[in-house]
Amino acid sequence: MMPDDPRSAPVTCVMLSARQGGLERSLLDDAAALLEAGHQVSAVVHPDWPERPSLGRLGVSSVGLRSLSEWDPLAALRLSRTLRDENPAVVLSIGRRAGKLCRRALRRRSRIGQIARAHNYGVHHLIGLDHVVA
Repeated sequence: MMPDDPRSAPVTCVMLSARQGGLERSLLDDAAALLEAGHQVSAVVHPDWPERPSLGRLGVSSVGLRSLSEWDPLAALRLSRTLRDENPAVVLSIGRRAGKLCRRALRRRSRIGQIARAHNYGVHHLIGLDHVVA
């Protein structure tokens, strides 16, 4: 549900890598920036991601989600249910796997916008999204 002031819209960030690197660091940077701008922020991350405690220190609640691949139908279903429970106005997907799973999870939830963060030059999986951040 979109609040009266879009600057405080709830945002769920989805990043499903279990490693540490630039893609993973951008989740922490994006969450901090969104919080500073007044948004309510939650996250869906790989349960073994070593930086998950850093989200808690920022005040961001996180849900763990494992996926076998970007085509994992059970992960898409679990993500859809998680997004239903989180009820964000916008989902920020970070990385190709998160982007593709979010797209599948949001098929029946057309009121939730999807923004994807692009971290490489492959853009075919970004076509048709609401917004793309490079």
